[in-house]
Amino acid sequence: MSVAVNTKPNIFYSSKEYLATVTGTETLADGFYGTVILNSATPFTLTLGTAANNNERRVKFINIGAGTVIISDGGTVLTLAQNKTGVATCNGSDWYSSAETGDVTSSAVITEHSIVRGDGGAKGVQDSGIIVDDSDNVSNMGTLGCNEITIADGHGMNLQEDISFTGATGENLIKVPDNLAEALIIAEGANKYMRIVTTNGAECVEMLVNLLTALINTGTVNLAGATSGTITIQPKADAGTFTLTLPDSDGGANQVLQTDGGGNLSWVDQPVGATADKYSTSIGDGVNTAYTVTHSLSTRDVIVEVHEIASPYARVYPQIEHTTTDTVTITFADAPTSNQYRVTVMG
Repeated sequence: MSVAVNTKPNIFYSSKEYLATVTGTETLADGFYGTVILNSATPFTLTLGTAANNNERRVKFINIGAGTVIISDGGTVLTLAQNKTGVATCNGSDWYSSAETGDVTSSAVITEHSIVRGDGGAKGVQDSGIIVDDSDNVSNMGTLGCNEITIADGHGMNLQEDISFTGATGENLIKVPDNLAEALIIAEGANKYMRIVTTNGAECVEMLVNLLTALINTGTVNLAGATSGTITIQPKADAGTFTLTLPDSDGGANQVLQTDGGGNLSWVDQPVGATADKYSTSIGDGVNTAYTVTHSLSTRDVIVEVHEIASPYARVYPQIEHTTTDTVTITFADAPTSNQYRVTVMG
């Protein structure tokens, strides 16, 4: 049987809504909107009209009978026990519900500014203990479980304890945005300590303060390989205090670092033929009579020998000056031909 909107004596019509009383299994006519009083001592089902024919229709149900009533559109939209109310609304495709309406109650006085939460009872609430004050500050919150926290631009997050990660390998990540000159800054007030740069092609981590303090505290620096292995740079236990300043380039092939005695390092050519206590080289260009030979043995206490490169490899005796601790000057009466002589300096 279908409940018509204008044929049954227990359905009343006004210019805005209909009022119907249903006492047993029925089908609500298409186009009905308003209130339906449900009154039966035994359970029954009331079927709603076809959704396509009831777009924007809203029907309120009040069950005053002892029997539980199921409001159905082929599936259960509402289940109303005695003295319960509910609303079914149609959007043209489906009926959906707002069931079990009525007054919300609390078992105790709720603290001012407190967030309320359900107490597990029927339409009951209780004091959560979490306070939101008039400045929108939240306090008394325990563990916050959520998928994501977004902080509005211009605002910050003040942490007073540690940040602990409990995820598995590869899950504990701090991600920064791409292609920014300052993707992340670690600072104390106006003092910036570290900057992460994600500008494309220039990605890096910049230390903005003296790193020496950290190195002194730890004693070592570990450099990890991209795939495996670790290189440890470690000073002597009684290392002393000094500063080494690196050059501004990576140097040339086979060059070595040389200090000026003040901690300033530079790239220099490695002496060809040098060993720990001997250095050999060829001299002569057919023009000059004097030649400076750099042996880098760091002493004037050296023995210098000059001999012919060609047979009979005879020793010759030019004038020899121990010019510095790393050089000697060899002077001939006549300019030797190209690479005519071999010079050996021994420490």
